[in-house]
Amino acid sequence: MISYLRGMVYEHDGGAVIIDVNGVGYEVFVTNALGSYLLSADGEVELYVHTHFSDAGATLYGFLYKDELAVFKHLITVSGIGPKGAMSILSTFSVRDLFMRVAAEDAKSISKAPGIGAKTAQKLVIELKDKFRLMSATYKDIEPEPTGEQSDHAETRYEILRAEAMEALCALGYSKQEARNSTGKVEITDSMTVEDLIRESLRMRKGI
Repeated sequence: MISYLRGMVYEHDGGAVIIDVNGVGYEVFVTNALGSYLLSADGEVELYVHTHFSDAGATLYGFLYKDELAVFKHLITVSGIGPKGAMSILSTFSVRDLFMRVAAEDAKSISKAPGIGAKTAQKLVIELKDKFRLMSATYKDIEPEPTGEQSDHAETRYEILRAEAMEALCALGYSKQEARNSTGKVEITDSMTVEDLIRESLRMRKGI
């Protein structure tokens, strides 16, 4: 079972990236934001991996942080949510945003993720509310304040947050350049969520 990969990004194919590890290419499915980030990565990348086995064979799902992998593993325990559904949720919401929506029992919002219906979203809230509450309490410990080598990881998280916000702004009708300019004017902090960044970016565009 593959649980970790380190190598060069060879190519991006739809929702997956090919990671070249010592001349062997591994197809790894990732979230939309992570896929965008990996395409611009310079040098080797490191991914935590979940190996899913089915009749069709083994499929790899990759994540930048252990907490994202842990959330993914919890999501696929919910009846009606397979690996693709879990990736759809994590492509729609950041980990922190998902924690907040589940804590607020906002199943309606969660059901907006492609492939996730209202009943499945409600089931997710009921089954994972307590688990996510415990994970949320230690979220800062999972991603500590950047010092020394950790600063590179923090910068990566900021880039993913910005990519998610840009994707949301494009969905609202803004061009990629407009989304890039707006999010680029906002100073991202450790406590900032995707929604915060979108809100600040829109405020910047309106000159408020």
